[in-house]
Amino acid sequence: ITQADEELISILAGQIGQSIENTQLFDKVFRSSQELEVKVKERTKQLASALSQVEEINRKKTEFISAVSHELRTPLTSIKGYAAILLAGKIGDIPTAVKERLAKINLHSDNLVNLINNLLDIARIESGRVDMTFAVNKIDKLIEEINDLLTPQFSAKEIKLISNIPTSITEIYIDKPQAERVFINLLSNATKFTPRGGTITISVLPTLDNGFATFQVADSGIGIAPADLDKLFTEFFRVENEINQNVKGTGLGLVLAKQ
Repeated sequence: ITQADEELISILAGQIGQSIENTQLFDKVFRSSQELEVKVKERTKQLASALSQVEEINRKKTEFISAVSHELRTPLTSIKGYAAILLAGKIGDIPTAVKERLAKINLHSDNLVNLINNLLDIARIESGRVDMTFAVNKIDKLIEEINDLLTPQFSAKEIKLISNIPTSITEIYIDKPQAERVFINLLSNATKFTPRGGTITISVLPTLDNGFATFQVADSGIGIAPADLDKLFTEFFRVENEINQNVKGTGLGLVLAKQ
């Protein structure tokens, strides 16, 4: 064997060794890939099962809320009806002190009825049982009608409603009753946290975002702490402040508006 033969065999042996090593590495990577694929399939299956369970729990929660709310409506209607009859004096005169307490019963019954209605509405929306009827509506007319509805609240605190509507956007395609409910919730909330003589402003951004108009509601009230922003649309959450301690609320208005 000549020196040239030895060099050639050495080169070939090196290439063969490298090929064997590459094959072993490839086999290792391939096996790891297969194991990873199996694990991914297992995790995906587990996640799908967990998601199915969450959906089932959410469905049962919605059904439970709906059922309980319906059950509460009947006795509340009776309580409110009897209180109204007594307040009207239809079964005889009643003392002033009793009238005051009956008025409180009537007021708290109204609050409970509103709470139940909100719960039922949220349950209906979550279960997909709310039908939408869309049509073209003029923005200025929509805001004017909402202003008329909330005028007593604004007047009680001498709050001024300001609307900034650009000339470039005058009409929107919406389900009017549902849109009105969103605005009423937002504006009522703003009214609650705006001091006497303050302002609430409804603005529409001058440009569309992929065909959608963006509305903004701002008030001159106490504002919201950054730490509470992520919790605003959580059911029954209420910001801890002096106003909420003195004003009754359910913590469902913004949730309903978002839904």
